[in-house]
Amino acid sequence: MTDQQFAVKVEKKMHMFVITYNLVFFFTALGLGTVNPGAMGNTCFIAAAPAGCRISSSRFGECDPFIEKASNVLNVTSSAIVPVICLAGTMVCLSILFWNVILMERISFGWYR
Repeated sequence: MTDQQFAVKVEKKMHMFVITYNLVFFFTALGLGTVNPGAMGNTCFIAAAPAGCRISSSRFGECDPFIEKASNVLNVTSSAIVPVICLAGTMVCLSILFWNVILMERISFGWYR
């Protein structure tokens, strides 16, 4: 597989997957109402509402149970599942590249059967 073929077959699919995943994740988080200020109140990320409810429910109020459950699912997805999928994808792509290098070496040295 030449560099051009690799760019067409693999790179475009990888870029489309990354863009699609981020858009789906972003709109899911917005739709579920899980994009809230963090405990300090100065940044927004996937968190339970109201801000600080996990730290001190008597001070900040009780967490919304639906938003808390949805934020837990999205946090696990973004911090555990996606990195494993990315690692597996990287290993597959490197294996494909390695195999192509071996094939090119066999062809160039006449070791191809």
